[in-house]
Amino acid sequence: MEIEDKRDKAIEELSLGMKKKITLLPMLVNEYDLIILDEPFNSIDINYIYNLKKIIREKSKRCTFLISSHIIDTLNDLCSKVVVMKNGSVVNVIETDKQTGKLEEQIIEKYINV
Repeated sequence: MEIEDKRDKAIEELSLGMKKKITLLPMLVNEYDLIILDEPFNSIDINYIYNLKKIIREKSKRCTFLISSHIIDTLNDLCSKVVVMKNGSVVNVIETDKQTGKLEEQIIEKYINV
């Protein structure tokens, strides 16, 4: 996870992306029934996003993930269900379709005033 060279730095000196990587470490080394991730793909580089998605796919065979994200394409790629919320309320639960990948289009059409 490219953090070995950062171990002697104070947390305040680290970038937001590096702080995020460090907070995700317990997920890598422990086994949980449920892992909650809040915007895990924000402020991190593309290589880390790729690796994090691989980790989530592998760990999701043994546990449940609850992921909040505004990056809809990533949700379609990783999740079997997406809960759509608006103004703090659940408005729909959608089964993802990994074949068509049209989740973002569907959500924007129905729930976002464009």
